[in-house]
Amino acid sequence: MVELDDLPEADQIIRVAPRYRHFDLRIELDNLDPIKDAEVIRALLPTVDGLKFDVNRVRRAAESGQKLVGKADFRQAVARYNVSVVVNGIENSQDAAYAQEVLDARYVQGYYYDRPELPRFA
Repeated sequence: MVELDDLPEADQIIRVAPRYRHFDLRIELDNLDPIKDAEVIRALLPTVDGLKFDVNRVRRAAESGQKLVGKADFRQAVARYNVSVVVNGIENSQDAAYAQEVLDARYVQGYYYDRPELPRFA
């Protein structure tokens, strides 16, 4: 898996994706903005293998009333192209609940899963 932190131009990924697949390397776009990058994400769905969003970016965008990547169209496209979606930045049980219940995330990642909230003794 190659995680791309900076979103390259769509034509660059389209051009190199077949070479990566030839060597059985997957391409995942990391650190995506669900509003600003929406059109680029749609264009790249056929060529990438994974998308990674930060739970807090998605939450802030949704709470501000901004239109995110079209939910139904996006889910259909993700299923059609077999793209995995990871929600990261899960720091606590509230983030975990939001990712799983509101975003219906299948893959989640973050500090919370490595160090779950435990009772604290004073």
